[in-house]
Parts: sequence; structure tokens; C-alpha cells
Amino acid sequence: MKKIYILLFAIMITSLSFGQELLTDGGLENWTDATTLADWDTYGGYTQETTDFHGGANAAKRDAASGTKKISQMVNVVAGDNYTVSIWYKVISGDDSDVRIWAKWKDASDVYTADQSPELVGPNNSYLPSNTGAWTEYTATLNAPADAATLKFEVRSYAGSVVIFDDLSFMHNAVAQPSISISSPAPNADVSSNVTVAYTISNFNVATAGNGDGHFHWELDADGTSTPVFDNTGTLELTGLTPGAHTLVLDLRHDDHSPLDPAIEASVTFNVLAFTQVADIAALRAGTVGDAFELTGEAFINYATPTYRNQKWIQDATAGILVDDTSSNITAGDRGDGLSGIKGVLGEYKGMLQFIPSEDATLVSPSTLTITPEEVTLADLTSNFDDYEAKLVKVVDVILDNSVEANFINGGIYAMTNGGDTFNFRANYGVNYIDTVVPTTGVDVVGLPNEKTGSGSSDYGVALSARDLADITEHTASTIENNINGFAMYPNPVNGNVLNITSSKNLDKNVQIFDILGKQVYSKTITGTTVNVSNLNAGVYLIKVEEAGNFVTRKLVVK
Repeated sequence: MKKIYILLFAIMITSLSFGQELLTDGGLENWTDATTLADWDTYGGYTQETTDFHGGANAAKRDAASGTKKISQMVNVVAGDNYTVSIWYKVISGDDSDVRIWAKWKDASDVYTADQSPELVGPNNSYLPSNTGAWTEYTATLNAPADAATLKFEVRSYAGSVVIFDDLSFMHNAVAQPSISISSPAPNADVSSNVTVAYTISNFNVATAGNGDGHFHWELDADGTSTPVFDNTGTLELTGLTPGAHTLVLDLRHDDHSPLDPAIEASVTFNVLAFTQVADIAALRAGTVGDAFELTGEAFINYATPTYRNQKWIQDATAGILVDDTSSNITAGDRGDGLSGIKGVLGEYKGMLQFIPSEDATLVSPSTLTITPEEVTLADLTSNFDDYEAKLVKVVDVILDNSVEANFINGGIYAMTNGGDTFNFRANYGVNYIDTVVPTTGVDVVGLPNEKTGSGSSDYGVALSARDLADITEHTASTIENNINGFAMYPNPVNGNVLNITSSKNLDKNVQIFDILGKQVYSKTITGTTVNVSNLNAGVYLIKVEEAGNFVTRKLVVK
């Protein structure tokens, strides 16, 4: 049965002229001064842009180098009614995590509703495509939840980006219009030859002839083959696609297969990758950033963080690499499992190599591989960091600096020292050693070398991160080290100029003292039992004592 949608559109013309714009000054035209938007609730960090705009004569340009900057406005809504959101933006520069929409429904008590529309926080709850240098529109049509009373309309830009916003719109549609949209793959996304298309159809009952409003068709690359679909599962599987760019179009149809009038359709263009097969992670790391690869061999999962970007730290006999899976394409796998046949793109973020998967991988649970932490020195990590990045390694008998923070905090940086060598320890977020005391004696640390090199406030350079508390253990002395019979060192902390060092034999001792940066500040062979520390500033030091071929390393505090 053909539906007369022309009549519905005619009704809209005679009532609300296709709906009502709810934003005040959505065109960003009304400025009190160069930094003040007159009609918006939040606008800090933006200035009036009068030369580069999408419509009208003004736009809003980010002028802040750091922080998240927002433009927001509260609007009233009617529960259950249909709305269309639209924003125009241009990314001048950034790192592909520059801009997104961040709108939220609120109830009559000004509390965020439990039912939030994913379209209001960007495709796949993610950043909007940068399309650097080009004005780009993001739009979606949706219904307000049953308990919605207001909407906090908001757009955001992020640290280090240059972004312009213009022509923001939140339209209350006069009638519930049929709509179809594609949420995945994202525009211009790199995908594998088998693609799952996620779509949403609203206000249109898809069913077989005579049982609903009609159905929809899909067509790939305008090849003349239009395939009808008579059910609304929300996903469409495309398989065996050839490498290169493809454009998919979905459009709503009447029972007799004729398009609605006016036509209601959605389209997306994506890129099918051509994968180069590599047998191991070392070969993957040697590849070119931006190229697509298939890791044919099995990789062991050393660490998994499903709540943060679905990240997995994988390793084989040759090397390690971080899997950064923001789209959650890999559906299973935890620490101790294996993955094989991972397909994706080799990427890099602030110096750290990453493998960005484009589809699911084969789970091997438990893994057939065994990974033993490779014992390295702090000097090894400093001079050959790329050789160890993302591999499970172990450093022994290191002292962690607790002079700034006595307990581990999320993301905290703590200098590790061993003799004259130093390297950073970085605490992971949300792990079980957070809020525990930073050890004051020599410890062995198992962890994953990682990097975030840049000029941002959260950038820390290179560091080693333990996965959990079990990775940080008290150092066990060998047969030589920490084996000076009867060794004693007092007072500690030193509150004067003299440190006493004694042993059972009381032979001559070579004494070396290092600051927390690994710099040697004292070196002398003593024949008695006293060390003059009057030249040392208050602080935390590492002292190493050698007597007749035996050694002791201790932490020294000078007050």
C-alpha cells in the first residue's frame, strides 16, 4: 500500500513551515564583543570569526590552545516528539580528536535521563571526522525520550585544535517524519572486505507488502542493482568487497518499490583496505604508518583495558605493540588469551606505535604462547626504548621516588633509579596499586614501556607502567648484592652532618651517593665508619656501598 507522504508535507507547510528552530542565534551572528556570544549559556574559549564562516556573516573560532572548550544552550523539548540536530564545523588543524557534538536530554528535575540518544554525541559515540580545511555538516533526526523536558545542546573542541563552528540547529519537526540514517561505518572510514553496516529507521514500519509502511533498498556504487530489505534488524552485512572506495545508499520505498516523495535516503562512503600479510609483530612494527596489515600469527595479550578504548597490549616472540580499538571491533580477549588474524591499520600517536583493528580477530583462549618478562636495565630503556616499547619487561632493584607523592595516584610519574641510571615509572589508571604506598626500598618492577611525547599538559615522554600490584615486588638480594655481613646505616633519615656505616668486618668501604635523577653527588672510600653528608641538600638519595666485593644499596633521606 502506497502511503501519501505528499499530504503530510502539505500539512506541515500550512502549520509550522516544516518545524520550529529551537536554538536562539544558531547562526552565531549575535556577539556583544569579540569574545562574547550574546545568546548562548557557555561560549568561553571562542572568538568572533568574520572572514571564514559557513552562513551569515559570523562564526565562532576556538582561540584557546588547551582544555575542552564548549558552546552550549538549554532548550525546552516535548517528550516523544521528533527533532533534527545539525551543526557545521571546520577543522583547521588538529589530530583527529578535535571536535564532537555533546548534547544530552534532561528531565523535569534537570537530571540527565537514563535514555540518551547516541546520535547526540556523534557517530559511534566518538569524534566527528576532521575533513581538515573543509566545512562539514553533521546531522541526525531522532525522537525525544519519554521523560525528556529539556535538551542541553552542546558542541565541543579539544586541546591543540583550531576549529570553527557555524549554523548550529536543533529543529522541532512539525510531524514525525520517516527517516533513515547510517551510524557505521563512519564517513571515509577504513574497513575490511566484510563490512557490518549499522542503520536506524524511524517513523517508518518496515515489513512485507501490506503489513507496514513499506521497506528499504540498498545499492552499492550506483551499479544498478538495488536490493530490497523487508525487515528492520538495524544491521546489513556486505561481504567480499574489493579494495578501494565504495558508496552505499539506503532509501525508503513503498510496497510497490517506488521511492517516497520526497526521497528519504542515507549514504556513506568508506574505503576497503588492501591488507599486507605479516607473520609477526616485528614485521608489523617495521611497516609504514597508515598502511593496512593482517597479523597472521598468534599474539599473546599481556594486558587488556576494555573500559578505555578497548586497548590490548599484545606480544609474540619478536616484539610487542598496543592495539587501540576505539570502535570495539575486537569483541573478546583478556590477559592470558591469544589473538590471531588481526586486521587493521598501523598508526602512531605521540610517538607510540599502535595497531588499529578494522574487524574482529580469532580468539585463542588460553593462548598457546608463553611470555616471560625480559629483564632489562634502566639504561637499556633509555637508550633503546623502541626495541622494548609495548613488550613485557622487568627492571630489578630500583628505587621509586616518593618525595612528591607518598602514594600512587592515577597517571602519577615517579622517577626510578638504579645506581647512576634513571627512568620514569607511570602509574596506570584504576589499577589496584592506586592509593597504596610507594615502596621505600629496592623493588623489581614488571611493566609495559609506553610513550606520550608532546607539549600537552598530560604528555610524559617515555615511561614504564606496571599492570597491577603483583608487578611491583620487593627486590630479593642475590648472593653478592646486599650481602655485607652485619651492615648497618644510621641515622636514616639523617638530621645532621654525619651518616654512620658499620659492618661485621669494618673494612674500607667505597661509598657512592646518587640523587633522584641519577646524578652522582658523592663518591669516596672511607676507612672508618662515618660519611660527611653536610654538602647534601635535603631530599631523597640512593646510596651504594661496596666492601670486599660485596654490595648494599639503600635509600637515604637527608633532612
